[in-house]
Amino acid sequence: MGISFDREVRIAGYRPAVFKGALRGFMRTRSPGNLIDLKSTFPLRRDGAIVFEECLDRGLIELKDGLTVSEKGESVARGKVTQRTPLAQALMVLDDFLRCVDTLNHDPDAVRYVEQVWAFGSLMRGEDTVGDIDLALETMRRPEYQADYAGMKRHLKELLSRRDDVPATRGLIWSAETWVTERALYGARRHPLLAGVQSDVSDLADLGVPCRLIYDRARGGRVGDSVLPRHPQSNGRQNDLAPPAKMPDLTPKDIRPMDARWVAGFSKWGGVSPYDIFRGWTDDAHKLFPRYPDGLRIVGDGHDLDRYPWVPKRLKRDGLDGREAIALINATSFGGTSIVLRRRWKSNPRSGACMLGSMISKSIEVASGSIFQRFPTWLPRWLSFSRLMLKECYVGLQKIRPGRVSRFALGMTSTGI
Repeated sequence: MGISFDREVRIAGYRPAVFKGALRGFMRTRSPGNLIDLKSTFPLRRDGAIVFEECLDRGLIELKDGLTVSEKGESVARGKVTQRTPLAQALMVLDDFLRCVDTLNHDPDAVRYVEQVWAFGSLMRGEDTVGDIDLALETMRRPEYQADYAGMKRHLKELLSRRDDVPATRGLIWSAETWVTERALYGARRHPLLAGVQSDVSDLADLGVPCRLIYDRARGGRVGDSVLPRHPQSNGRQNDLAPPAKMPDLTPKDIRPMDARWVAGFSKWGGVSPYDIFRGWTDDAHKLFPRYPDGLRIVGDGHDLDRYPWVPKRLKRDGLDGREAIALINATSFGGTSIVLRRRWKSNPRSGACMLGSMISKSIEVASGSIFQRFPTWLPRWLSFSRLMLKECYVGLQKIRPGRVSRFALGMTSTGI
């Protein structure tokens, strides 16, 4: 009864399986840097950074004794990705199954009866779509075979000798009684929606969840009983069972800038490696960084620049959270420059226009020389950083205007610097 996602569902433009892989990876390491660099899950580091940000915004990862996967995140990580089926179509599959149950109960060759069929889960609740049909069966060996096991074995042997669909190889756990019963109920190939049908009611009783009796052989077959809070044999949910999984609320928080330290893999020293960002020396890497950015650092609070040639005075104060404020430093042993970018989202409700602004604050420091001498050095680095944020703009716009973003652009204005 875990949660299930439709394969067509997208979260911030990504398939649920991507979030499952990211959360499982984070459970192992609890490291943002390792998460965004999961090569088996993300084609580029940027994609990992976006998914990590979305996990934070949607409460899948929370700050609790450090960053950790929340209960909501664990339910997503354990969830199944399936093709969810419309309720009407699932009801047709259920109708065919109950017809098979009725046929089995009237078959003189059968060795077991299906006494009752209980429904629970999304189909019982009448949700628009279902991941699978949750049923629990209560079966019983026919009275004439309950005290005559040898007679049942002889009957089954004779019955199987008349069939041409019996498995050629039978393992030690092969049971003719089970095989004949299940073949009558499910046919040669069980419908995928019926994959989780339980052969008894013990698990349903342990779950202690609402359920409804939909078939009762003693009363002639199909019934329309009311929903019960739990199965009659249930004494409540067992303590060793996790609470029933519910589809979590995945609504994101108010839009905010991403933590720009993803560019440096969330490392404390803030080094920028085009090879790591693009997973190799690709054309995009060369286009964005024609020259290797030696000395370039992207850092915020909690940085570690002990071995760096120069540490700006601004970094000695807090207030660089990586989102609304981030420091870009470019320094060598001969000198350096530091700028602080102030970043924020602005939107115009009347026109629907949205903007992610990266503004150079007054926190500009130069290790030697003047800002104008350093301008040709740090301006290309700032532009490269801004271009890396384009995907962030697209994801943010999708949050504000889902499904209605057709184009966006990177612009630059001069403020007289």
